Amino acid sequence: MVAPFVEAFRAFAVAEGDRDPGLARPMALLAGGLDHVTVAEPTPQTGLPVADRHFEAALAAGVGVPADLARIVAGLGPAVPRLCRPVRYGRPTG
Repeated sequence: MVAPFVEAFRAFAVAEGDRDPGLARPMALLAGGLDHVTVAEPTPQTGLPVADRHFEAALAAGVGVPADLARIVAGLGPAVPRLCRPVRYGRPTG
């Protein structure tokens, strides 16, 4: 099973590629790359209360697919970069 963040990010890439023909190729590459990510185990994270409050307000004001994706990412916190294997020159390294 793929993480909800990865599924949402892939759906966003596909939708943006369909919406803008100029983005079709890069978004197809992104969506294809997201098919090959490896999800890491979550770890406890800490945040800053002031930043968290401002971020929550910004998330609440968002609309559409990008805002939905941001809300999913926000639930993951700083762990987001660890969701995917390291990538070098556009290819997974692991």
